[in-house]
Amino acid sequence: MDEIESLKAAVHQKRQILIQSKKKRKHAETKNGAIKHPYENLKHDVESLANKADKFDSVKTILSMKKTELKLKEDTLKQLKWKHEIMFQQFELMNVEKKQKQKDLIQASLSLQQRERFASTLLKKENDT
Repeated sequence: MDEIESLKAAVHQKRQILIQSKKKRKHAETKNGAIKHPYENLKHDVESLANKADKFDSVKTILSMKKTELKLKEDTLKQLKWKHEIMFQQFELMNVEKKQKQKDLIQASLSLQQRERFASTLLKKENDT
């Protein structure tokens, strides 16, 4: 009977060792999971940041291209404004010249009419006399 008791005690001791072993393994798995979880989060964060960096580089390139386009368009606008100013001054000068020529034409026409009337009046007086 001592043997049976000793076997029962040995089985009980083995069960206790097995239960403790399972507890230790479960604790180790939990600890490993706690370590693994932040690592996975960090890995995900690194991937996310890498994607954002790629997007940032592409946006930066596009922005640089748009900036260059804007500078070219501003230069073109500046040149067009300069041409507009020159053409406007030429237009104003031509308007002044046009008004002066119209005025000269009217004066010449009036002067011619006055001479014709005077000549006509002289002819009438000569014919009357």
